[in-house]
Amino acid sequence: MKMKKRKAYLLVASENIIFAAANVAMSLNCHSADDDYDILIYHTGLTRENYEALRKIPNVKPVRFQFQEDFVSTMLGDKGLPGGRWKSRNSLLTAAHYEIFPLLDEYHIVIWLDADMLVQGDIKELENYGPLGLAYDLNFNEVWKVKDQFVEPVDGYDMDRDSQINACIVATDELADYHALYEYCYEVSRKQAPKLKNLDQAVFQLMIQDFNIKTTCIPWNDFVCHANHPNSSMAKLVHFGTEKKPWNDQLMFSCFPEWFRYHMRWLELGGLDFDRSGINNASLYWILNARSYDVNKVGWTSGIRGRVVACIRWMLGFGAIRKILNSKIYKTQSGTVTVKDLLFPIYKRMFR
Repeated sequence: MKMKKRKAYLLVASENIIFAAANVAMSLNCHSADDDYDILIYHTGLTRENYEALRKIPNVKPVRFQFQEDFVSTMLGDKGLPGGRWKSRNSLLTAAHYEIFPLLDEYHIVIWLDADMLVQGDIKELENYGPLGLAYDLNFNEVWKVKDQFVEPVDGYDMDRDSQINACIVATDELADYHALYEYCYEVSRKQAPKLKNLDQAVFQLMIQDFNIKTTCIPWNDFVCHANHPNSSMAKLVHFGTEKKPWNDQLMFSCFPEWFRYHMRWLELGGLDFDRSGINNASLYWILNARSYDVNKVGWTSGIRGRVVACIRWMLGFGAIRKILNSKIYKTQSGTVTVKDLLFPIYKRMFR
């Protein structure tokens, strides 16, 4: 009989965000140098460049993965998942959370990490949260209920019970019936597909009740902290759990420069870049404190300079503030007056 290894971290990513999974692996290695583990990155097919770059990251083992085709057709069919963010082949990969269970045949401890995370400290402590460790699903300090994971209630379950999040999962081989849990998750996914708002999280909540599992609570603020939460700067694991990621949102990019430093290492290994056409590399401190930089040189709103505009844009968002600044107030003989025309004299008086 093959001897089990001690611990594995499991991540899953499609080709379009494989750089993010690599980022998690590199940040994990940086903060866990004295630990012994494998990093399994499941993927559905990679370019040669990305595959070779992954293999150069210590502890990483790329694994080709795909669901059974009947599962895909059921979940994405007319009687499958409700319309939303999970109804595509790439998004369906969230169901790969279930793959944590069969890996317990090979490892004593398996820890799932979402690919949109950043390791900011030593997370070895996570291995102590078995046999099944989950954090409660905090939505800005308010715990989501089981019913929040569904588009409609499921009969026979306590839908008002506090719900957990699957961004970080700890499972150990002391977990009873883990093979049965694996089969259950795929079966219930098919059966309840039209009701599942958050696919795997919803199924896990039913699983916990059906198998009467007593989970171990992972501290949310330490290991699943949302990036836009006040505690994110001190968390050991940051979760970019909304649509805003460091690779598509300027504020997230600037607030977590460590993420981009790991990304630069990824590029050095030969991995492919993401589209950075909408991202500026200037530091957040410089942006908010510069008094007379030319915003035209960094592609921001034409005609406005200084930290007043920078601060407003960071608070309200690029698209919204551009519309506000360019709003027409009234017409004169010399042309149209906009909001930014009125703000510019105030800017000059305060900061010049």
